[in-house]
Amino acid sequence: MKKFSLFLCIAFFACACGEEPAPETPSEILVESIVFNKETISIHVTEEATLSADIKPSNAKNKNIKWSSSNPEIVELSVDGADDISATLKAWSLGEVTITAETEEGGKTATCVVTVPAAPVEGLFLKYSNRDEKVTVGKDENIVLLFSPVYATNKNLQLSSSDPDIVSVSDKVTLRGPEDTSYGTAVITVHGVSDGTATITAVTEDGGFKVEIPVESRSAASFGSIGSMN
Repeated sequence: MKKFSLFLCIAFFACACGEEPAPETPSEILVESIVFNKETISIHVTEEATLSADIKPSNAKNKNIKWSSSNPEIVELSVDGADDISATLKAWSLGEVTITAETEEGGKTATCVVTVPAAPVEGLFLKYSNRDEKVTVGKDENIVLLFSPVYATNKNLQLSSSDPDIVSVSDKVTLRGPEDTSYGTAVITVHGVSDGTATITAVTEDGGFKVEIPVESRSAASFGSIGSMN
C-alpha cells in the first residue's frame, strides 16, 4: 500500500512538472507624461504655427488628448488629422494665451504660452503703379493699395483729396486677404465729381508712409468706355 501511494505521488509530480505555465495577461500600459515640442511660441496676427505633443511611454494604450486655448479670440486652435497629437494655432488679435493638452487617461497635462505681439507697418504701395487711375463723373472706382508686412497691426489710413470738387475719396478702407505672403491689401474708393485731375493721398497712421495717386475724372462721353479698377 505504501509503495502504491508513493507511485501515485511520483506520477502526480511528474505530470505537474511537464505542464507549461499559463500565459500571463498583459497589463494595460498607462500614460506617464505628456510634453509639447515647444514651451513658448510667438506669432503675428494672421500667422499660423503647429504645436505637437509627445506622450510617454510611446506604447501607452490610450493616447487621446483634449486641447484647449485660454482665449480662442486671440489664438484659435484646430486639431490636425485623425489623431490629436498635433494642432494648428491661428493668431487673430494681440495678446498672450496658454495652450493646454490633457490626456484622457490619467489627466496628464502640457502647456505652451503663445504670444501675439504688435507689428509695425513697414511700407505702403500702389498695386497698379504702371497705369493711370481714372474715374467717370458720377461714379465710384476702387484703388488698390498694398501694405507690408501682411500681419501689420495698425492698418489705419488717413485719406485726402487735393480737390474734393473734382475727385472725392471715401473714409472707408476695405481690407482684403493677402496678395501673397508679403503684402496685405487695402482698397479705397474714389468718386468722380467733375472734370479734371486731383491727387488722392493715403498715409499710414503707423509710420507715416505716404502714397500720392493722381486720378483723372471725366464725363462718360469724354472717356468713352472705362474699365473698372477692381
